[in-house]
Amino acid sequence: MCSRQFAVVSVRVIGMLRIDIGCGANKKKDFIGLDVGGAPDIVCDISVERLPFDDFSVSYIYCSHCLEHIPRDRLGHVFSEIGRVAADGAVIEIWHPHMSHRDAVLIGHITCLSEEIYSHFGGPSRDLWRNFLNGRWILEEIRYGIEPQVIKDMEVAKVSMDFAISYFRDVIKEMGVFLRVDRSDAPHSVYYRRSYFAETEQRNTAFPLSQGPRQ
Repeated sequence: MCSRQFAVVSVRVIGMLRIDIGCGANKKKDFIGLDVGGAPDIVCDISVERLPFDDFSVSYIYCSHCLEHIPRDRLGHVFSEIGRVAADGAVIEIWHPHMSHRDAVLIGHITCLSEEIYSHFGGPSRDLWRNFLNGRWILEEIRYGIEPQVIKDMEVAKVSMDFAISYFRDVIKEMGVFLRVDRSDAPHSVYYRRSYFAETEQRNTAFPLSQGPRQ
C-alpha cells in the first residue's frame, strides 16, 4: 500500500497569532506557547482561565497531548475559548491518546477522548454547536497513530486497517484532529478525510482510509 503525504494545513494571516496550547517544554516552532509549567511564553491554566488573546485574533491553534490532562467538566470552557480567539478560517489541530487505547488511562490522564466529539462538533451536527464554539467548526481530517507492530499484526491476520480502527481496542495509540473555523453560512460537506500512520513515522506521512463519518 502506498502512503500519501498530507500537507499540514497552514494559515498565516498577517498580524495574527499562532498558539501552542499546553506546550510544556516542547513548544512548536514560531508559535506562542501556553502552559502551567515547562517553558511556555505565557503561563496560563487553560482549564479555568481565559486565553490571553483578543477575539478572532489567532490563525492557528495547536494543542498536542494536553486535553487528556484536563478534567472533563472543564473541556467545554477550553473548547469555547479556542473558538473565541480563533479567526475566521483558522485551523485547529489537536492531538491526544484515543480512548480505546490503554495509554488513555495512564496515571495523569484524567479524560478520555475519541473522534466522536469532533465529528459531532464539526460534522452533521455542527450547527448545534455554533454558538457554544463561537462559530462553525468544520472537521476536515482525522489521523490515527498506530504502532508499527500493530500494523504488521493486522497485515498477518489479513484484517484491514479500516476495520481494525473502527472495531478493535488498543489499535489507535493517538489521534490527530484538523478542523477549520468558518463564521459564514457557506455550505460544507459533513464528510472528512481519515488516515493512519506508523508511530515511528512523521505524522503527515499517512495511509488513506475510507472517508468519514462511518455510515
